[in-house]
Amino acid sequence: MHHCKESFRIEELDGWSENVLDEPNDAFILGSVRNPFEFYVSWWLMELRWATKGCSRNDKKMRNPWECATDVWDPYNSKRCVGREAQKLNITDVYLPEQSRNVATFERWLQLVLDSPCDSSMSAVFKKHMVDESGRDRFVAVVRTEQLYPTLFNALTMLEGTMGTGIVDWEGFRQAEAAQFQANSQSQAGKGHIKQEKLPYSCYYQNPAIKDLVLRNDQEYLDRWNYSFEDMPACTLEGEN
Repeated sequence: MHHCKESFRIEELDGWSENVLDEPNDAFILGSVRNPFEFYVSWWLMELRWATKGCSRNDKKMRNPWECATDVWDPYNSKRCVGREAQKLNITDVYLPEQSRNVATFERWLQLVLDSPCDSSMSAVFKKHMVDESGRDRFVAVVRTEQLYPTLFNALTMLEGTMGTGIVDWEGFRQAEAAQFQANSQSQAGKGHIKQEKLPYSCYYQNPAIKDLVLRNDQEYLDRWNYSFEDMPACTLEGEN
């Protein structure tokens, strides 16, 4: 945890493949939630970006991430269920970086995530890592990705109330919040001067069947955390009013 002065254990979950380890009774576990509709697009785009890690821009093999340098992000790693399914079905093009604006490619990838044996829906992952065998929540507080710093502030305040004051580096927190605000402001200011590189997330769900696929798998999660498809900005492209 970046803003704590003392050392706290952080669980790293590799490809949704590991359960949270048994924690001491006095552990302060912080969970995070995000709109599933946004999460799936973000996850896919992250995989595409990481696919070129370690590849030179001039490397012709950059088009085929599984053939790049040895330190390349490997979506087909043995712990990556979705990548293994893509290989098995011979649809590895779902990991080609140039497909990032191809909505049909995203749709095929999402079907691997939600309609394959991988069981990688947000609802399934949340239950696996954030709910114990008795059905009780493992976490003490939750941070919402779309309201990161306000909800993180509340969580860290709760942490100090539980474990004692002085363990949170509030100056570091404020600096990180200010840096993020500045980065967001610069990004917004530049939108009118640069070519739009990414589609709005809602554009990836223009096919009603794909939207229904998320609803079918994540309705419980959506209801619990009060998320909906309508929370996302409308699908408007550069140059449209």
